[in-house]
Amino acid sequence: MLSALELLEAVAALLPLFAWCYKTSSHREPYPPGPPRKPVLGNLHQLPESHPWLTWAEWSKVYGPILYLRLFTRQLVILNTAKSAYDLLDARAEIYSARPEAPFNGNICNRKHAVFSISDKHPRFKVYRRLLATNLNPRAIVGYRDVQASEARALVRRLLESPDAYDEHIRRNAASVILYLAYGYSVQDGNDAMLQLVRDASLSVEEAVKPGRWMVDSFPILQFFPEWLPGTSWKRIGASFRATFDRFRDIPFAWTKEQIAKGTCTPSFTSRCLLREDGRRLTAEEEDIVKWVANGLYAGGSDTTGAAMGSFFLVMARYPDIQSRCQAEIDAVCGHERLPTLDDRDALPYVVATIKEILRCYPVANMGIAHRCTEDDVYNGLHIPRNSVVIANIWALLHDEATYPDPYTFNPERFLGPNPQLDSRKFAFGFGRRACPGLYFAEASLFVNITHILAALIIRPGLDEYSGQDITPEPRHSSGVVSHPEPIKCRITLRSVAARRLFD
Repeated sequence: MLSALELLEAVAALLPLFAWCYKTSSHREPYPPGPPRKPVLGNLHQLPESHPWLTWAEWSKVYGPILYLRLFTRQLVILNTAKSAYDLLDARAEIYSARPEAPFNGNICNRKHAVFSISDKHPRFKVYRRLLATNLNPRAIVGYRDVQASEARALVRRLLESPDAYDEHIRRNAASVILYLAYGYSVQDGNDAMLQLVRDASLSVEEAVKPGRWMVDSFPILQFFPEWLPGTSWKRIGASFRATFDRFRDIPFAWTKEQIAKGTCTPSFTSRCLLREDGRRLTAEEEDIVKWVANGLYAGGSDTTGAAMGSFFLVMARYPDIQSRCQAEIDAVCGHERLPTLDDRDALPYVVATIKEILRCYPVANMGIAHRCTEDDVYNGLHIPRNSVVIANIWALLHDEATYPDPYTFNPERFLGPNPQLDSRKFAFGFGRRACPGLYFAEASLFVNITHILAALIIRPGLDEYSGQDITPEPRHSSGVVSHPEPIKCRITLRSVAARRLFD
């Protein structure tokens, strides 16, 4: 039997739902259309188990480009066109730059100060953005060219040594570059403990931020319920995630501080922030800010770059003609005596267009990161309620026939010529004040990796063991916040003896 206190807590937990169900709206404008809702659950029973962006895109054909959904008391507004995303998330950024209130990720997992979670009204927000802009602008990232090129060469060598493990190699490459950028840490061969630490954290983040995954996000009062109550197993999961996240944030930062104390640190984002030119020691608050921003560099850059590289291998195996044209362009510019560099970007328009088309056809963040509307708003005669979660369906934007004719055909040429289609990077890296601050660094890493691989290697489809025929891989991507392609069966071989000499 529940005690009186426990019964009171249970009733209190349901009060927001009762208020929602019976309140009278004061606005005159209708909500955006959407699939029919049940009285209490809303659209929870219709929430797709996987790849929600595909379902939302189909619903938009029935209900219109802006969808309204409700999950218990949580209201979702889904933007399925480029115009609506720009009009709200960019033009009205003042009220659309907040993050949704997410008690599980923010409070239970102790990530309310994370770069991608923090409120845009929090005093730290502008400090975070200033630090990121200072260290990730086009001029600043020039200092990381050497490590990007060095890791790209190491990636090619690993691909030659064990091509069947290509997916592991590209994930390792992405993690290595970001760990070096953030902390000056060089990943060691074998089972690197730091690398495993950040991989564990990435998996936990994937679960912690899933839309609709945690009941406490709809009923925040649940976070105050005791762990022994039935149905609160999510608290134990959250405690486990929190321990992982705390290690992820603290251990690499402590390692860099230790190297500074020894006089052996490698220049990095963290060391530059800690070693001020005026010699002043940072306060505890300032150190904590540096710690969170360095942590955000890895969280935002590693997984996404690895996902895009996975799609590159898929595309090369599926479209040999595109691969050959990219290689011919690289050969014409660089010959066989040197590897491409970032200075060659303007001379390699087809390669750049191919990267844009990878980001368009296979977005790494199909839903982006959710925004929150901080005031009641009206758009095209529709009411956008205060505190609604606003999601740009980036997959739908990048597959909109009005913007990209024949959107399901992989065609780099759509970005070439006198009238190129809209650059996919305008959507792929988010909107408004919450657009990805690391986009220049990410673009540079992708370009260097891809051009090094194309200069040295040929990627072919795997062979059927019985018929000996090519197995053209089918695109299958995961359903998480970052969408990774499933590893494919492919053959990776050296292009020439001359190419091998470039990597010796």
